[in-house]
Amino acid sequence: MLESRHISLISVVVALGVLGVAAAAPLQAGAGGQIEVLIVTGGHSFDEQAFLAAFDSIGNVRYEHKRFGRGAETLLARESIDRYDVMVFYDMNNEYRSHRDAWLELLRAGQPTLFLHHALGANTDWAEYGNIVGARANFGPKPAPGVTTWKHDVEFKVHIADTAHPITRGLSDFTILDETYKNSFPVEDVHVLLTTEHESSDRVIGWTHKYEKSPIVYIQLGHGPSAYNNRHFRLLLENSIRWLARP
Repeated sequence: MLESRHISLISVVVALGVLGVAAAAPLQAGAGGQIEVLIVTGGHSFDEQAFLAAFDSIGNVRYEHKRFGRGAETLLARESIDRYDVMVFYDMNNEYRSHRDAWLELLRAGQPTLFLHHALGANTDWAEYGNIVGARANFGPKPAPGVTTWKHDVEFKVHIADTAHPITRGLSDFTILDETYKNSFPVEDVHVLLTTEHESSDRVIGWTHKYEKSPIVYIQLGHGPSAYNNRHFRLLLENSIRWLARP
C-alpha cells in the first residue's frame, strides 16, 4: 500500500527526531474553549506535513501527535490519557499488547474516537479491534475470499447517506481522488454516513457506532494530499471532531 509519493520512513524518523517525536500545534482558539485531540500514527508512511495541515485548518482545536514506536504506546497505557476530548487513529500498528488493557478501559468509560483510512487495517490479530472500529481490513497481495483489496488514485463519487447528521452538515455528494478499499465489511449496527458505488470500493465508507460507552466514527477517506486538501474531506474531519467532542 506504499507509494513513491509518500515520504520515506527514514525521512519521517529524521523529522520526528528534530521535532522531538511529538508534534503539538495550537490552533485558533474560540469562545467555546479548545478541543484537545490526540493524533496517533505509525505503521504506514504518509505525508505528515500535508496530513497535519488538515488539522491546522480547524479552529478551536489543539492537537498532539504521537507515533507508535515513538511514544504512542506509552501514552496510551497511562492513566492520564483521558485528558483528550477526542482520539484520532491514523495508524497500521500491530503491537498493541502493552497498551490494550488501558485503552479498553478508556473505551469502556466513553472515550470519543475517530478512525481514518488505513487504521482499518491495524491490529490484524486482535479480533476485538474490528468491533471497536466497526469493521476491519485484512489486506493481502491479491484478491481472494476474505482478503481486502485496495486501489490507488481512484476518482470516485461519495454519496452522503445521512444528510441530517451533524458530521455531514454542510456537505452534499462530492468527488474525491483517493484510495479505495474492498472487502472490509462493517458490523451490522453501524449508522451509515457515506457510501460510494465505485466498483473498486466497498459501498459503505463512513459510519458512526458505539463501542461500550464510546462514540466511534470511521471515515475511509484520507490516503494522501489529494484527500487531505479536499475541502469536503476537511469538513468531514472537522465535523467528526466537533461531534465527538460535544458536551
